[in-house]
Amino acid sequence: MAEEALLLKNVSAQVRWVGPGLLRCEVPGSVVTVLLAAAAGVGLAIGGASGVAALILPFPNPLPVLASSGMVIVGGGVFGWLALSRKRKSGIYLLDRNKREIVRLVRESPKERWGFEEIRRVETAIDLTDGTRMDLLPALPAWLVLVTAGGRRLRIAKGGKAELERVEAALGEVGLRRTGEAG
Repeated sequence: MAEEALLLKNVSAQVRWVGPGLLRCEVPGSVVTVLLAAAAGVGLAIGGASGVAALILPFPNPLPVLASSGMVIVGGGVFGWLALSRKRKSGIYLLDRNKREIVRLVRESPKERWGFEEIRRVETAIDLTDGTRMDLLPALPAWLVLVTAGGRRLRIAKGGKAELERVEAALGEVGLRRTGEAG
């Protein structure tokens, strides 16, 4: 293992060695997450504004406007929850063989930590949003995911089969195996 050795680099993820036994996995948020967050903001703003307008303006019956405003606000809330859920799966992860822990960084500061013993599975999940033809399913890029004891799914890499095999070999070097058992 060479220091600063790049294992995977594409638009969706970058994985590299940054020191002895220290693997850095960067998965930036996707366009879908940004669009969900934008839809949430627009929905909350329009729903709130129309609700306030229904209360202030002299409508003969403001109930239908208030009901539709409420539905738009609920829709905005759902989009916001989906965006937040997707954002929590992305980020920068440091996998440290010596400390036997995974650290999620936000703006280069530690945000969350998991010990290797908390990792239950290492699995792949096909990204169906990366293609539309089902006959290409085996060739579609997949996420490499660590599943914690609490059910959190940490997306640490995305790529084709060959790219993910290199990352999985590096996971084995730090002590995490495909079976999900820390080694």
